[in-house]
Amino acid sequence: MNNNNLQNPSSDLLCINNKNLDWSEMRIQNIFLFLFIYTTMIHCTTIGIPNPISKNSYDFSETVVYRLCILQDEDVSDSRVNFMVNRLTEELKDYNIKLEIPFKKKWTRNYFFTHDILYNDVVHRPLPNQCDRLVAFASRGFGDFLFSFFGEVMGVVETVTRTKGVVYADYFTFNVLIGATPSSVLIHENYHFLGCNHSIIMNSCYESVFNHKKEALKNKKEYDFFPSLGFDQKMIPSREIADLFLTQLKEEKNEN
Repeated sequence: MNNNNLQNPSSDLLCINNKNLDWSEMRIQNIFLFLFIYTTMIHCTTIGIPNPISKNSYDFSETVVYRLCILQDEDVSDSRVNFMVNRLTEELKDYNIKLEIPFKKKWTRNYFFTHDILYNDVVHRPLPNQCDRLVAFASRGFGDFLFSFFGEVMGVVETVTRTKGVVYADYFTFNVLIGATPSSVLIHENYHFLGCNHSIIMNSCYESVFNHKKEALKNKKEYDFFPSLGFDQKMIPSREIADLFLTQLKEEKNEN
Protein backbone atom coordinates (compact mmCIF):
# COMPACT_ATOMS: atom_id res chain seq x y z
CA MET A 1 0.00 0.00 0.00
CA ASN A 2 1.44 3.35 -1.06
CA ASN A 3 1.93 5.67 1.88
CA ASN A 4 1.51 8.62 -0.47
CA ASN A 5 -2.23 8.06 -0.20
CA LEU A 6 -2.02 9.12 3.42
CA GLN A 7 -0.13 12.28 2.56
CA ASN A 8 -2.46 13.52 -0.18
CA PRO A 9 -5.89 14.14 1.32
CA SER A 10 -8.73 15.73 -0.56
CA SER A 11 -8.10 19.19 0.88
CA ASP A 12 -10.17 22.04 -0.43
CA LEU A 13 -9.80 25.72 -1.11
CA LEU A 14 -13.38 26.06 -2.19
CA CYS A 15 -15.29 27.65 -5.04
CA ILE A 16 -18.93 26.90 -4.23
CA ASN A 17 -21.57 26.66 -6.93
CA ASN A 18 -24.72 28.73 -6.46
CA LYS A 19 -26.79 25.71 -5.37
CA ASN A 20 -24.71 25.34 -2.20
CA LEU A 21 -24.38 29.02 -1.29
CA ASP A 22 -25.73 29.74 2.20
CA TRP A 23 -26.92 33.27 1.61
CA SER A 24 -28.47 33.52 5.06
CA GLU A 25 -25.02 33.05 6.58
CA MET A 26 -23.26 35.64 4.42
CA ARG A 27 -24.00 38.78 6.45
CA ILE A 28 -20.61 40.38 5.86
CA GLN A 29 -20.21 39.48 2.21
CA ASN A 30 -19.89 43.02 0.82
CA ILE A 31 -17.89 44.68 3.57
CA PHE A 32 -14.39 44.62 2.08
CA LEU A 33 -13.66 46.60 -1.07
CA PHE A 34 -10.68 44.44 -1.99
CA LEU A 35 -12.71 41.23 -2.14
CA PHE A 36 -12.35 41.00 -5.92
CA ILE A 37 -8.57 41.28 -5.74
CA TYR A 38 -8.41 38.65 -3.02
CA THR A 39 -10.61 36.12 -4.82
CA THR A 40 -8.56 36.39 -7.99
CA MET A 41 -5.45 35.39 -6.06
CA ILE A 42 -6.70 32.22 -4.34
CA HIS A 43 -6.87 28.73 -5.78
CA CYS A 44 -10.25 27.08 -5.38
CA THR A 45 -11.93 23.78 -6.10
CA THR A 46 -15.44 22.57 -6.71
CA ILE A 47 -17.34 19.30 -7.06
CA GLY A 48 -18.83 20.74 -10.24
CA ILE A 49 -21.75 22.63 -11.71
CA PRO A 50 -25.10 20.84 -11.23
CA ASN A 51 -26.51 19.15 -14.32
CA PRO A 52 -30.19 18.20 -13.82
CA ILE A 53 -30.33 16.20 -17.06
CA SER A 54 -27.47 13.96 -15.94
CA LYS A 55 -28.84 13.69 -12.42
CA ASN A 56 -32.29 12.67 -13.62
CA SER A 57 -30.80 9.82 -15.64
CA TYR A 58 -30.17 7.97 -12.35
CA ASP A 59 -32.83 6.39 -10.17
CA PHE A 60 -32.42 7.85 -6.68
CA SER A 61 -35.94 6.94 -5.60
CA GLU A 62 -35.08 4.32 -2.97
CA THR A 63 -34.23 5.71 0.47
CA VAL A 64 -31.06 4.73 2.29
CA VAL A 65 -29.71 5.83 5.68
CA TYR A 66 -26.33 7.59 5.93
CA ARG A 67 -24.91 8.10 9.45
CA LEU A 68 -22.50 10.90 10.15
CA CYS A 69 -20.83 11.10 13.56
CA ILE A 70 -19.42 14.40 14.76
CA LEU A 71 -16.45 15.44 16.87
CA GLN A 72 -17.52 18.90 17.98
CA ASP A 73 -14.83 21.39 18.94
CA GLU A 74 -15.44 22.83 22.39
CA ASP A 75 -15.43 26.32 20.85
CA VAL A 76 -18.10 25.49 18.24
CA SER A 77 -21.68 26.09 19.35
CA ASP A 78 -24.49 23.56 19.16
CA SER A 79 -26.54 26.01 17.10
CA ARG A 80 -23.76 26.26 14.51
CA VAL A 81 -23.48 22.49 14.21
CA ASN A 82 -27.25 22.07 13.98
CA PHE A 83 -27.49 24.70 11.26
CA MET A 84 -24.77 23.00 9.19
CA VAL A 85 -26.33 19.57 9.66
CA ASN A 86 -29.73 20.88 8.58
CA ARG A 87 -28.23 22.23 5.35
CA LEU A 88 -26.53 18.89 4.68
CA THR A 89 -29.78 17.06 5.40
CA GLU A 90 -31.55 19.12 2.75
CA GLU A 91 -28.78 18.49 0.22
CA LEU A 92 -28.86 14.72 0.68
CA LYS A 93 -32.65 14.63 0.37
CA ASP A 94 -32.14 15.30 -3.33
CA TYR A 95 -30.76 11.75 -3.55
CA ASN A 96 -33.17 10.18 -1.06
CA ILE A 97 -30.30 9.74 1.38
CA LYS A 98 -31.59 10.07 4.95
CA LEU A 99 -28.98 11.68 7.17
CA GLU A 100 -28.73 10.53 10.78
CA ILE A 101 -26.39 11.84 13.48
CA PRO A 102 -25.85 8.99 15.97
CA PHE A 103 -23.70 11.17 18.23
CA LYS A 104 -21.97 14.50 18.69
CA LYS A 105 -18.95 14.22 20.96
CA LYS A 106 -17.08 17.15 22.48
CA TRP A 107 -13.55 17.38 21.12
CA THR A 108 -10.50 19.62 21.40
CA ARG A 109 -8.44 20.80 18.45
CA ASN A 110 -4.83 20.05 19.42
CA TYR A 111 -3.05 20.94 16.17
CA PHE A 112 -2.78 24.09 14.09
CA PHE A 113 -2.49 22.68 10.57
CA THR A 114 -5.47 20.88 9.05
CA HIS A 115 -3.29 18.01 7.85
CA ASP A 116 -2.12 17.39 11.41
CA ILE A 117 -5.66 17.57 12.81
CA LEU A 118 -6.74 14.89 10.37
CA TYR A 119 -3.72 12.58 10.31
CA ASN A 120 -2.46 12.92 13.88
CA ASP A 121 -5.90 12.73 15.48
CA VAL A 122 -9.10 12.03 13.55
CA VAL A 123 -7.74 9.30 11.27
CA HIS A 124 -6.50 7.30 14.26
CA ARG A 125 -9.89 7.14 15.96
CA PRO A 126 -11.76 3.88 15.28
CA LEU A 127 -14.99 4.36 13.38
CA PRO A 128 -17.74 3.81 15.98
CA ASN A 129 -20.15 0.94 15.36
CA GLN A 130 -23.13 3.19 14.66
CA CYS A 131 -21.22 5.50 12.27
CA ASP A 132 -20.63 5.46 8.51
CA ARG A 133 -18.42 8.55 8.51
CA LEU A 134 -16.61 10.57 11.19
CA VAL A 135 -15.99 14.30 10.82
CA ALA A 136 -14.45 16.86 13.17
CA PHE A 137 -16.08 20.28 13.34
CA ALA A 138 -13.07 22.47 14.15
CA SER A 139 -12.97 26.07 15.36
CA ARG A 140 -10.64 28.81 14.18
CA GLY A 141 -8.49 31.39 15.93
CA PHE A 142 -6.55 34.54 15.06
CA GLY A 143 -3.64 32.46 13.80
CA ASP A 144 -5.94 30.84 11.23
CA PHE A 145 -7.05 34.29 10.10
CA LEU A 146 -3.48 35.39 9.49
CA PHE A 147 -2.54 32.14 7.79
CA SER A 148 -5.54 32.40 5.42
CA PHE A 149 -3.73 35.16 3.52
CA PHE A 150 -1.25 32.54 2.31
CA GLY A 151 -3.87 29.97 1.27
CA GLU A 152 -6.59 28.32 3.26
CA VAL A 153 -7.92 24.79 3.62
CA MET A 154 -11.62 24.91 4.46
CA GLY A 155 -12.11 21.16 4.81
CA VAL A 156 -10.38 17.86 4.18
CA VAL A 157 -11.22 14.17 3.71
CA GLU A 158 -8.64 11.39 3.80
CA THR A 159 -8.56 9.54 0.47
CA VAL A 160 -7.50 6.12 1.74
CA THR A 161 -10.99 5.15 2.89
CA ARG A 162 -13.02 8.38 2.58
CA THR A 163 -14.54 7.76 5.99
CA LYS A 164 -12.94 10.53 8.07
CA GLY A 165 -12.53 14.26 7.64
CA VAL A 166 -12.35 17.75 9.09
CA VAL A 167 -14.40 20.87 8.39
CA TYR A 168 -14.09 24.34 9.90
CA ALA A 169 -17.35 25.29 11.52
CA ASP A 170 -17.03 29.02 12.12
CA TYR A 171 -16.21 32.30 10.41
CA PHE A 172 -12.87 33.98 10.74
CA THR A 173 -11.34 34.21 7.30
CA PHE A 174 -12.03 35.86 3.96
CA ASN A 175 -13.16 32.74 2.12
CA VAL A 176 -16.64 33.08 3.66
CA LEU A 177 -17.04 36.22 1.58
CA ILE A 178 -16.93 34.23 -1.67
CA GLY A 179 -19.46 31.66 -0.52
CA ALA A 180 -17.26 29.12 1.27
CA THR A 181 -19.46 29.13 4.36
CA PRO A 182 -19.19 26.33 6.93
CA SER A 183 -22.40 24.71 5.67
CA SER A 184 -21.28 24.69 2.04
CA VAL A 185 -17.92 23.24 3.08
CA LEU A 186 -19.65 20.43 4.99
CA ILE A 187 -21.75 19.64 1.92
CA HIS A 188 -18.67 19.69 -0.29
CA GLU A 189 -16.72 17.30 1.95
CA ASN A 190 -19.66 14.91 2.17
CA TYR A 191 -19.65 14.66 -1.60
CA HIS A 192 -16.06 13.49 -1.19
CA PHE A 193 -17.30 10.97 1.39
CA LEU A 194 -19.62 9.72 -1.36
CA GLY A 195 -16.77 9.23 -3.81
CA CYS A 196 -16.99 12.50 -5.75
CA ASN A 197 -13.84 14.20 -7.02
CA HIS A 198 -13.26 17.75 -8.16
CA SER A 199 -14.70 18.42 -11.58
CA ILE A 200 -16.23 21.08 -13.81
CA ILE A 201 -19.65 19.42 -14.08
CA MET A 202 -21.22 17.02 -11.54
CA ASN A 203 -21.95 14.18 -14.01
CA SER A 204 -19.40 11.77 -12.55
CA CYS A 205 -20.47 12.75 -9.03
CA TYR A 206 -24.05 11.69 -9.68
CA GLU A 207 -22.77 8.33 -10.87
CA SER A 208 -20.67 7.94 -7.74
CA VAL A 209 -23.56 8.80 -5.40
CA PHE A 210 -25.78 6.36 -7.28
CA ASN A 211 -23.19 3.57 -7.00
CA HIS A 212 -22.69 4.24 -3.29
CA LYS A 213 -26.44 4.04 -2.69
CA LYS A 214 -26.73 0.82 -4.66
CA GLU A 215 -23.91 -0.78 -2.66
CA ALA A 216 -25.36 0.53 0.61
CA LEU A 217 -28.71 -1.10 -0.09
CA LYS A 218 -27.01 -4.44 -0.78
CA ASN A 219 -24.64 -4.05 2.13
CA LYS A 220 -26.92 -2.99 4.99
CA LYS A 221 -27.99 -6.47 6.12
CA GLU A 222 -24.52 -8.03 6.23
CA TYR A 223 -22.40 -5.15 7.49
CA ASP A 224 -24.83 -2.35 8.44
CA PHE A 225 -22.43 0.14 6.87
CA PHE A 226 -22.73 2.73 4.11
CA PRO A 227 -19.76 1.67 1.92
CA SER A 228 -16.95 4.06 1.05
CA LEU A 229 -14.60 4.31 -1.91
CA GLY A 230 -11.09 3.10 -1.11
CA PHE A 231 -7.73 4.29 -2.41
CA ASP A 232 -7.83 1.48 -5.01
CA GLN A 233 -11.21 2.73 -6.31
CA LYS A 234 -12.97 -0.33 -4.86
CA MET A 235 -15.84 -0.17 -2.40
CA ILE A 236 -14.99 -0.78 1.25
CA PRO A 237 -17.88 -2.85 2.66
CA SER A 238 -17.30 -2.50 6.41
CA ARG A 239 -15.94 -0.09 9.01
CA GLU A 240 -13.56 -2.80 10.24
CA ILE A 241 -11.85 -2.96 6.85
CA ALA A 242 -11.74 0.84 6.64
CA ASP A 243 -10.05 1.06 10.04
CA LEU A 244 -7.64 -1.74 9.06
CA PHE A 245 -6.46 0.20 6.01
CA LEU A 246 -5.83 3.31 8.10
CA THR A 247 -4.06 1.30 10.81
CA GLN A 248 -1.75 -0.27 8.23
CA LEU A 249 -0.88 3.13 6.83
CA LYS A 250 -0.14 4.44 10.31
CA GLU A 251 2.25 1.54 10.87
CA GLU A 252 3.95 2.12 7.50
CA LYS A 253 4.33 5.80 8.32
CA ASN A 254 5.87 5.00 11.71
CA GLU A 255 8.33 2.59 10.10
CA ASN A 256 9.45 5.31 7.71
